[in-house]
Amino acid sequence: MNTAADELTIIYHVPTSIEILKKEGISIYSYDGFVIVEFSKPNSMNFRSGNIEIYSLNGSLVKKENLENNSEFRTYLNDQRGIYLVKLTLDRNVYYAKIQN
Repeated sequence: MNTAADELTIIYHVPTSIEILKKEGISIYSYDGFVIVEFSKPNSMNFRSGNIEIYSLNGSLVKKENLENNSEFRTYLNDQRGIYLVKLTLDRNVYYAKIQN
């Protein structure tokens, strides 16, 4: 109701999971039946605890494994083809990715 004030517009760009992963130096992808996690920045490899959870599109947990500090992690999905959601937890940081196996 104030005619003297201009309209205020705020635009906030929410980064996608891919942008966040790229910034952190983490790659999550599928190749030949494996789900692979690669770390390209030294700071992303320095975590105390980590795990990976892989879910089907209906929300069922397909696989869960612990990660150790290293430059690459891979786990086999037993030739289960399809689209999966990956949840990567490194200490308190959680990252998500969608992959096609």
